[in-house]
Amino acid sequence: MRPTALGAALGALMFAAVPGYPETPPPEAAPRPRPRLALALSGGGARGIAHVGVLRAFEEQGIPVDAIAGTSIGSVLGAIYATGRNAAQLEQAVKSLDWQSIFSDRADRRLVPVARRDDRHRTVAGLGFDFWELRFPAGVLGEYGVNRFLIDVLSPAGYAVDGDFDKLKIPFHAVATALDNGERVVLKRGNLPRAVRASMSFPLAFPPVYWDGRPLVDGGVVDNLPVREARAFGAGVVVAVDIRSPPPEASAYRNALGVASQVSSLLTERVNAEVREEPDVAVRPEVGKHGLNDYTGFDALIAAGYQAGLRAVPEIRRRLEAATAPPLPPPPAPARQLAGTRIAEIRVEGSERYSERLIRRTFNIPLGLPFDLEKSLNALDKVHATGFFDFLWLDVEPVDDGLRIVLRVKDASANRVEIGAGYDDSNRAHGVIKLKNRNTLGFGEQTEVVAVAGDTEVGVEASILGDRVVTTLVGFEAEARYLTERPRFYLDDGTYVNRARFLRRDVRFGLRRAIKRSWLFDADLQVGSVRTEPRLGLDAPVGTEEVRKIGLGAVYDGLDDRYYPSARLRVDLRAEKNLTGLGGTRDYWRTEGSMRGAIRVGGRGVVQVDGFAGLSGGDVPVHDQFRIGGPVLLPGYRIDERWGFRYRLFGQFRAVARAGTGNVWASRDDIGFPGLRYGFGVGLVHPTRIGPVAVDLGIRRAGDALFTFSIGYP
Repeated sequence: MRPTALGAALGALMFAAVPGYPETPPPEAAPRPRPRLALALSGGGARGIAHVGVLRAFEEQGIPVDAIAGTSIGSVLGAIYATGRNAAQLEQAVKSLDWQSIFSDRADRRLVPVARRDDRHRTVAGLGFDFWELRFPAGVLGEYGVNRFLIDVLSPAGYAVDGDFDKLKIPFHAVATALDNGERVVLKRGNLPRAVRASMSFPLAFPPVYWDGRPLVDGGVVDNLPVREARAFGAGVVVAVDIRSPPPEASAYRNALGVASQVSSLLTERVNAEVREEPDVAVRPEVGKHGLNDYTGFDALIAAGYQAGLRAVPEIRRRLEAATAPPLPPPPAPARQLAGTRIAEIRVEGSERYSERLIRRTFNIPLGLPFDLEKSLNALDKVHATGFFDFLWLDVEPVDDGLRIVLRVKDASANRVEIGAGYDDSNRAHGVIKLKNRNTLGFGEQTEVVAVAGDTEVGVEASILGDRVVTTLVGFEAEARYLTERPRFYLDDGTYVNRARFLRRDVRFGLRRAIKRSWLFDADLQVGSVRTEPRLGLDAPVGTEEVRKIGLGAVYDGLDDRYYPSARLRVDLRAEKNLTGLGGTRDYWRTEGSMRGAIRVGGRGVVQVDGFAGLSGGDVPVHDQFRIGGPVLLPGYRIDERWGFRYRLFGQFRAVARAGTGNVWASRDDIGFPGLRYGFGVGLVHPTRIGPVAVDLGIRRAGDALFTFSIGYP
């Protein structure tokens, strides 16, 4: 022991002998742990976008957010923020969404196979039915777009924390309401996007979300400002962002819907008052009379939230300085990564009508590949585009050798009735009723009966189409028509003569080959008759003619919308021949081609180009002769209603400008520039739930002007 003591003493002397050697400073006192701050974000529909501005103000001023409780839109924005995104990313997310389409269940047209696109008789409303029982929708708004968005932004974070919302970057709880007994339900573990979807299920607008067998609706019914839940985090300071709805105008009480809405609001307020607690700091953005469903003007809403957040900062800092700090939470466990994890299994749950094989074939994501959320959602879009399901959800679950994709579905009604209507100055009022069956033979075949009525067309069509004849390489379509067509006829100077009257009775059977979703090739045989009736002023031959046609067709269609495209191209080619050798009255042939292309110009403009060309030979009857006109191809001339160059003025209003030229010649020798007719036109269009409302002014070559009005789809 002695050598050790001596060595220690010598060492001490040596260090002491070094002049100027610094002494070891005493350890600094540990910084005082700061109190935790919990945020309560209220519901409020579109007004809740102001939450983004509040969060931005807190970030800039260094105000920490350690936990979030959210209701409805507060749950949506709070959950996204809790995954680790900052306020700028949150703002970019809400501004980049197409809010008009996110609340619509209409599928992306480009994902629907060409043969199944309802372009000819477009409808605007419909109901499912099973035998004699109508099935009304559980919500007036479509939920697929909302579901898809929540899965996209929240699934990776929910998977990473194994469904424990307290382990997110910022602990998060969502508040919902049990529809069976009105109980307040706090969601803190499970499927994160489904929890948020439950919290925002505003009654009547969206269907309830079933959670452990219980139907859940919007948390705002019982707790629109979840201060109580924010305190449950054990935070020293609770800040509540309260975005209440303004009192309705007196005019709102003049109809039953307004009265019912106010009664519901009063009852909800009373229930909320029973659970309401006061926060330490209340933030109330001044958003004026901005509507709950008005998803425009986001800059103003975010600015209002930002200013309200700045005003609250001094009081929040004072509260934080005075509050005691709780023990620090345990460090989060290592997070799992969703992207790149091997797909070990795919399961379909909930369908009683469609085979898992059919659904898996449409989803078309192979096993064994690394998981890619974007590709999986694009595949889910294709399943949605079939129209087979009222509800569609994608879950991801961990398994020993990777992850399991679960497609949760709810079958739509096998049968559906749809209606459409419209009006234009040329064809007057017209309407359509469709009866559909989506799975006639068990392999996704679609049967359709269409009844149309209007000045131009009256009658019934019935058809069935399928994607397979023995194999999936070849599909089929069979159609029967019982129609009376009544097109208008004019003199060369535009003078109206009369309507012709053609009675068509025919059947058609065709084979078709689809390539991906944008290409279709078909061959068909048509058998029937056309009767031309006598009409005053028209000298067309009267009588019945037998029709025996063989036809070939090819279509490429990449348009995002048939009537108002903003991108891509559609080309439609058709050739047909009527044969006396098969029993037809005349020998003649027709070929025609049409195209429509569109491209965006800047942020608001769309240039659209339409074209049509046709050639015929033989003894072509009047009912099969070419006719052109309308505002697109020939502005100032009657017949069609289409669009050309469109520019968004404000809101949903579009200005339209166009120029066109063309003609119909009796002989190919007459074709030439001197015979061309041309016209120019301008118009204004506004889309509505029942179709576009449009006014057009066209000027033809002679200088005559034609003013037209239309509403609905042609």
